Amino acid sequence: MKDGIAQWWADCFPYSTTEVNALTNGQKNTFVTSIGCGVANWISGSSNGFGEAWLEIGDENSPKGACSFIGPTSNTHTAYNNNIDRGIYVGMFE
Repeated sequence: MKDGIAQWWADCFPYSTTEVNALTNGQKNTFVTSIGCGVANWISGSSNGFGEAWLEIGDENSPKGACSFIGPTSNTHTAYNNNIDRGIYVGMFE
């Protein structure tokens, strides 16, 4: 699995499907935007990609994770990522 598909990555703070699967946020399901290379690339096999992990953990008896996930399925261009993410939130909250 490519790194971008499985995690957010910054030199000081990696956040991967392992951390997502360990969430204990209960019924406080968040709205996740992740505008980075391939994070919404659904993959076949035994392990989930990053977006899948947010949406597929928990169940009706033990909710956790996210209620929504927006992200690209393939490579992105860093110069545009922040503007895309900002546009999503401006469009929702302005």
